[in-house]
Amino acid sequence: MPRFLDALLKKTASRPKIFPFRETLFLPCSGFRLNIYLYRPKAFEMTLSYQWLCDYLPENLHPRPDPESVSRILTSVGLEVESLRPYESIPGGLEGLIVAEVISAEAHPNADKLKITRINTGGSEILQVVCGAPNVEAGQKVVLAPIGTTLYPESGEPFRIKAAKIRGVESQGMLCAPDEIGLGKDHAGILVLPTDLKPGQPVSEYFKPYSDFIFEIGLTPNHMDAMSHMGAARELCAFLSHRDKKDYHLRVPTAELNQKEPLSPRITVEIQNRKDCQRFSGISVSGFRISESPDWLKEKLKAVGVRPINNVVDITNFVLQETGQPLHAYDATNLATDLWNSSQAPNNRDQAGDAVKFTIPTVANGKVYIGTRSTIEVYGLLPN
Repeated sequence: MPRFLDALLKKTASRPKIFPFRETLFLPCSGFRLNIYLYRPKAFEMTLSYQWLCDYLPENLHPRPDPESVSRILTSVGLEVESLRPYESIPGGLEGLIVAEVISAEAHPNADKLKITRINTGGSEILQVVCGAPNVEAGQKVVLAPIGTTLYPESGEPFRIKAAKIRGVESQGMLCAPDEIGLGKDHAGILVLPTDLKPGQPVSEYFKPYSDFIFEIGLTPNHMDAMSHMGAARELCAFLSHRDKKDYHLRVPTAELNQKEPLSPRITVEIQNRKDCQRFSGISVSGFRISESPDWLKEKLKAVGVRPINNVVDITNFVLQETGQPLHAYDATNLATDLWNSSQAPNNRDQAGDAVKFTIPTVANGKVYIGTRSTIEVYGLLPN
């Protein structure tokens, strides 16, 4: 028996894409136990945002489940939550930092590069803070870290502000530079705020840092329908409908298209290999400028680990995370009239100097070959 088990384990241990878990079987009257190794499909990792999920939950759902409840529900319906963690676009969320007004800034008697400032925090007490920033001046609105505040700098470990004596002068806090509170890498001087802010106002009310909870899902191959935020939200709605005996429907975003005449020249698609690519669809969009994405879009992408690029690239990644449908954007000025699909690229395509202008990787691990401004050939596409 032991030799048989050893042979079985050696044979199955090298199987790819599966991992073992052990069940122990106690055999009565035999005097020994038998460890049986079973195998199940390996899960794919998927990252979900709690705030993003809530965008698709129905408006008549009150109250909305908290992150811990969502974690339990997703696991119970087969979307195993392997971890749940808080996310902050600015580490620490600027907690404890307040707007302060510099009443005066005088030279330090024992240091040439330090100044002694008197700070108005909106209360009755005026604080004394020693500051080494070259740009500190009376009348400024600045960021103050009072005693007891924990700072999360751009580099280095978090640290707590304590009362201190600097060159013999007491300091009751710290005036902060952008890099000292996680707002960039600038350390040339303290951060100067708009003059209309009120002393004592939390700095977080002005910068409004994005906060969220992030789920890491172990998604098994039988649950590809849930490989998106809308897919996971649909599972939540189904569970809550059954639990609450109510009819909850997924809230699907809608948009009105201002349909105009097609671009000139018109782009047509011909699929030459319908076995590998059964469908290829696209839409022409015009009347916009490539620029930086709005903050709401950048924050959503960064929360799930996607780096923002520009508004065109970011919205395709947004739709991928939203619906699970991969997209790719092409510049129509680099196309002429035809867009077709093939299964294999010509062997000499890369060597033909006038045939290849540049290469763009696709989400399907294929390549897009831009031709002589008359054709574009798309390879390695996944079938729909």
